[in-house]
Amino acid sequence: MATIPVKRGQVCDNCRFRKVKCDRGLPCKNCHIGDLRCQYRHSIRRKGPKQGQGRRQTQLRQGLGIDEYQFQILTSEAPPGSTSNSHEDAPTDAQVNTQPFSSPPTNIDPAPQSQPEPESDSTTPPNDATIDTGDLCKRMSLSLVAHIRLFQRFLYPIMPVVDDDILADAARLDDLPPSRYALILAICAATRMQLRLDKRIDNCENDLNAQIPSEPRLTGDILVNLAENSLRQYSVIDDTTLDSVLVSFFLFASYGNLNDPRHAWFYLNQSITLAQSLDLTKESGYYGLPDEEREKRRRVFWLLFVTERQVPSPITLPQN
Repeated sequence: MATIPVKRGQVCDNCRFRKVKCDRGLPCKNCHIGDLRCQYRHSIRRKGPKQGQGRRQTQLRQGLGIDEYQFQILTSEAPPGSTSNSHEDAPTDAQVNTQPFSSPPTNIDPAPQSQPEPESDSTTPPNDATIDTGDLCKRMSLSLVAHIRLFQRFLYPIMPVVDDDILADAARLDDLPPSRYALILAICAATRMQLRLDKRIDNCENDLNAQIPSEPRLTGDILVNLAENSLRQYSVIDDTTLDSVLVSFFLFASYGNLNDPRHAWFYLNQSITLAQSLDLTKESGYYGLPDEEREKRRRVFWLLFVTERQVPSPITLPQN
């Protein structure tokens, strides 16, 4: 899907909620990569007296808490008088399913999307005109947890570098730092690639897909893009942790399965470099650490050591 070169004066609803940089396209790059429905329904309000019709006053009259109000965004058809487009009217199968969910009715101030306008009289959309993004986050968590369970079942014996807390973290995405979130996405991407969950065998779906929720629809490519996007939200140089080392390793594994050696080698090299900066190649890097942490670091070191020695063999050895 090509991004329409339209620049808007505000960020889209999804980027605003996630607090990430938005290129203001339609759809924007983040929504296109994440297979999300890109919309600009949040009204930009100018400063000045609200005259009894402000959003906060409406919120207080309805008895809604601040957090509850902020996590509601429009997802159904536009209110009367607003402008819609063909992308909103006919979502494709690649988009995340955003069918309406039950939600308390909320007074929304409709405003044209082309430019900010002063507040107008509030209108009350039907009950199904809003969606709780917390529900979308919950469904995303369930899907990621299912992928991690498959990793623990089939891939952990050969890559025993993921701690037991990863499942609990996948169930609380809103509370995670970017490095941890990127690690979860990278693990899930590598799992889909390694287990061939995106490929049909004898014109039949992989049976393991039955253990993964159908919504949101995630593919290996989508998970890789999401992991890379999360990786760009922080500096791995200033915030070097084992999570950052493993994010790069699992992205290497993902690109290796995609037959993309250029990206695969980049991430393997980055993973090894970050491991060296943590002194995983020196015994001094293990002093004073708890036994569990030392064991995990040694596993990461040996995984990288074996991988670095094994992968180059077909390239460096002469063919006979």
